[in-house]
Amino acid sequence: MQNEIDVTVIIPAYEASGFIATAIGACLAQQGVALEVIVVDDGSTESSEAAVAEASGGDGRVRFIQLLQNGGPSAARNAALDVARGRYVAVLDADDSMVPERLAQMVRAAEEENADVIVDHVVRWHFEYPSKPESLLLSKGMADGPLEIDLLTYTDPASDDRFGAALGYLKPLFRRAFIEAHGLRYDLSLRNSEDYYFVADMLALGARMVLIPFAGYRYAIRENSISYRIKPEHAFAIVEAEKRFRDRYADVLPAGVASMSARRIARFQRMGEFEKLAEAIKRKDWSAAVSAATETPGNTLAHLTRLSGVMLAKLG
Repeated sequence: MQNEIDVTVIIPAYEASGFIATAIGACLAQQGVALEVIVVDDGSTESSEAAVAEASGGDGRVRFIQLLQNGGPSAARNAALDVARGRYVAVLDADDSMVPERLAQMVRAAEEENADVIVDHVVRWHFEYPSKPESLLLSKGMADGPLEIDLLTYTDPASDDRFGAALGYLKPLFRRAFIEAHGLRYDLSLRNSEDYYFVADMLALGARMVLIPFAGYRYAIRENSISYRIKPEHAFAIVEAEKRFRDRYADVLPAGVASMSARRIARFQRMGEFEKLAEAIKRKDWSAAVSAATETPGNTLAHLTRLSGVMLAKLG
């Protein structure tokens, strides 16, 4: 079909007017694929529509969607999925980039490997200082050929010594026919880990996932960004999402995945409790602090040990 779109690139944008041009330029520079770019402004206080129009220069491949209220990264992704036309779908964060041949390489690999989820290696780069050295996210480097990633490996990369980092940080290319056949959409309750659970759902439903020996996604490190701290409510949302995932696929989850699920629930529960504790201490709300520290009795010692470490680091 002459007008068939190979890839829909989704760019969720929130307060991104000042830097989204880099992401749009990277999309329009892609070689060897027919694509469309859907930018979804997720209720920014200042819409990115003008910045998107300037960056696209009237290129008809770029489409813009304005959400009236901030719904989070899942809402932005779903809005784009609802109108996507590409055979494949990729998500590009608004401050990231990719090399010009990336999407063609991934589409080719998806078809050669009969894969529903294709990931490549992620390169860290400095947004403000592009001349600084870059590094691969997966510390063990690239294999000689494609590597299949099953559900156990995805949820617990430590189970496979070929990988050196959490695989949830990789940026997939999805086969849209698989997504639509299973009625998949992103979990609106999540403000973190939304891509992780989307991929996990696909793998639990039988999708084939492959990592190719190519480094095409460029993840931006922003020098002026605030250090990442998860909000308590976001950590607890992950706990609930993990419980739903475990229950939804209880009949098909391998024992190793079920075990990892339990550890993931415990980790994010502990993380959420500690952030509640830290916030209560900042407010000098001692009753709330005690409640957070003792919410799960088995976590109390870990909370106090971590709190002591934070206090000693500040004193030092």
